[in-house]
Amino acid sequence: METTQLTAKLFPSDGWWSTEVVAVRGFFAQAKRLDQVEATVKDAAALYFDLPETDFDVVFEVEPGG
Repeated sequence: METTQLTAKLFPSDGWWSTEVVAVRGFFAQAKRLDQVEATVKDAAALYFDLPETDFDVVFEVEPGG
């Protein structure tokens, strides 16, 4: 099965983990815990592209923030 790789910037924001998929204008997601971030991005991608979550791989670039 072929998957689509999404590269997401990951940064802390007011007690949340925020992500931005730069290749898709306006694609942002947030999760309260770091262990929830990948699932949150995959869920948002599945809704946006109308594809199953399993069709996506997420690679994170950690950005400093605070």
